[in-house]
Amino acid sequence: FLRHENRAAGVEAVHLMVTDAEEAVRIYEQGLGLGGGCWTADAQRLGPRRWVCRLGRFRLDIFQPASGTHERAELERLGPGPYRLVLRSADLARSAAALRRNGVRFRDDRGAIEIDEAAAGAPIRFVQ
Repeated sequence: FLRHENRAAGVEAVHLMVTDAEEAVRIYEQGLGLGGGCWTADAQRLGPRRWVCRLGRFRLDIFQPASGTHERAELERLGPGPYRLVLRSADLARSAAALRRNGVRFRDDRGAIEIDEAAAGAPIRFVQ
C-alpha cells in the first residue's frame, strides 16, 4: 500500500457547480441510481442552493452559487462542472508540511487546507 508524502488517504468529495441545482440533483439521482439519496444542506458560503449526495464514503456536493459571489462569477466564466476536489488526509499537519516542502501555496480554512489555484484552476481541499 503506497503512502503519499502529502498524507492523502482518499477522495472525500467532489463539488459540482451548476446553474440549476434541482435539475442536476434529479439527473444524478436518476443516473447514479441514488433514489432520493440527496438532501439539501446549509451552504453558508456557497449560497442557498446546495445538495449533498452520499455514495458510500464518497460525497457529491452539488451547488448553485448565489448571485454576486466569486463562485457565481466562476460558474459564468467556466460553465457548470467540477469545482473542487476534496481529499481526506490522515494527518493535516504532515499534509501542510509536505505542501510547504514542495512549494505549494495554501491557506488554513477552518481546520482544512485549501489550495486555490493548483490543479488547472480547480481548487483542492484537504480535510481530516
